[in-house]
Amino acid sequence: MQQNNMKSKKIIIIGGAKAGGVASCIDHNRKHYNDYEYEVMGILNDFETGSINGYPILGKSRDCARYFDEDNIYFSYAIHVIGKNKLGDELFQELNIPEEKLATVIHKSAIILDGAILDPGVTVLALSYISSAHLKTGVYVSPQSTICHGSEVGPLSYISMGSIIGSVTKIGRSVSVGMGAKIIEKSVVGDFAVVAAGAVVNGYVPDCSIYGGIPAKFMRNIDI
Repeated sequence: MQQNNMKSKKIIIIGGAKAGGVASCIDHNRKHYNDYEYEVMGILNDFETGSINGYPILGKSRDCARYFDEDNIYFSYAIHVIGKNKLGDELFQELNIPEEKLATVIHKSAIILDGAILDPGVTVLALSYISSAHLKTGVYVSPQSTICHGSEVGPLSYISMGSIIGSVTKIGRSVSVGMGAKIIEKSVVGDFAVVAAGAVVNGYVPDCSIYGGIPAKFMRNIDI
């Protein structure tokens, strides 16, 4: 039963598989931590109908506009297709969701230190650690990831499970950081770039490129 008669904010998640991660985080917080701030209303998805992981599909992504004037409905943007980062970024801009309608979803087991800045629409999943870093709009942090002090993660970037972002590092816009990758302190990863799973970056990754290996080396450019 919801405590203190607080009215939960209704969340509509825009996306596919990653939408399930956001929804599960919200439901786990409710069930195990008595955190009733959010309640999943459903999902908007451009390719499926019916439901995703038991959550109803309410329509297409562009249907979000019909809910903008609803006082207690908020959105989580969970579209990030690795290697096609620019497309997801362009859709987000096209949807033009008001900033005040973007939900910031944090699993209760995550550690967020004083001094961290989380812009609207950020998602931080279980057992992650965020020091005094700046996570910009729509950043998605998968479980057991670490983002160290003084770092900046650009809008809509996706940090995969077990990744480590070192101190004073700059991650660009709509970047994909693969599972278990490590970005050494003071490195820079450009916009729309991909860091492959398990890679170790120590230096600079240009815009729209894929780097992988230990140490990370250029693999190919991304055609956007």
